[in-house]
Amino acid sequence: LAVLVYQYLLYSGEGPAIGHVLTSLGLAISVSLVLGGGIAYGLGVSFRQGWIPEYLKAPVIIASVLAVYALADLVQHESGLLATTLMGIVMGNMRLRSLDEMRRFKEYLTLILVSFLFVVLTASLTMESIRAIHPPLIFMVLAFLFVVRPLAVYLATIGAGGDWRDRLLIGW
Repeated sequence: LAVLVYQYLLYSGEGPAIGHVLTSLGLAISVSLVLGGGIAYGLGVSFRQGWIPEYLKAPVIIASVLAVYALADLVQHESGLLATTLMGIVMGNMRLRSLDEMRRFKEYLTLILVSFLFVVLTASLTMESIRAIHPPLIFMVLAFLFVVRPLAVYLATIGAGGDWRDRLLIGW
């Protein structure tokens, strides 16, 4: 429903929006079922049959996810996320034996990408953008960091049994 509302608002200025939205949504669902569901099922079968060696399973999944996202988005704009989500649901429900190793690989990859994201975001800051921050906003952030968050953690951990240093660390 949220996708339908989003699509309607996106295309509402382009003539008969509801027809365009329903066509777009139908195509996105079809593309997602064929690409996301089909490739996930094919990968699951190839994993079970032993056609892909154990050490290549995680890289093959990453490459497949990227390919499914790009192809789905190429066929129908904004359908890549739906296709990759469906791919994950199908593969997660196939009860593959080597899924734990793939999850561990995904955790490592997530850690690397999030760390990279923080470096890229802070590297793109300029002195002009820092100077453009209004002083009340800085005071609000400081209040959240040093008053609101520690107080919320303190209240939430009453009776939890930790000492005050642990609670202070969690609050910070």
